[in-house]
Amino acid sequence: MLDATLIVIAILLLALEVKFGTYGAATVVAAVLLSIGLIGIMHDLNYWHPALPVAVSAALAIIAGFQGYLGFRARKNKRLAGIEELIGKIGVSRTAIGKRGTVFVRGEYWQASSDNPIPAGVDVRIERVDGLLLYVKEA
Repeated sequence: MLDATLIVIAILLLALEVKFGTYGAATVVAAVLLSIGLIGIMHDLNYWHPALPVAVSAALAIIAGFQGYLGFRARKNKRLAGIEELIGKIGVSRTAIGKRGTVFVRGEYWQASSDNPIPAGVDVRIERVDGLLLYVKEA
């Protein structure tokens, strides 16, 4: 019964590593618990080599650790979609921009506003976003 409990705890720790990325801490503990649990369960089966549970545990730990690393790296990357991604991008003013105007950014037309008047056809940099209105200044 204890061996099965160790295996269940190890699987939960591996899932924790994949979901939250614990920098490998959960993976190492899970690999040890999984090895001990599998060795205990397979102890009565004489035809199993003792290295098999260790190899299975190591393989699962490597897979879970790698997936946790990929998840951690993905969370660190900046967003690639959404309106906040436009901040800092360069666009072109299609109309004169004062209190309101139109800019062309990444294949889309947006309503824009600027503190200083900007003539049509000038490159603009997006400073901030409020709803669907872009606040720009000359690039």
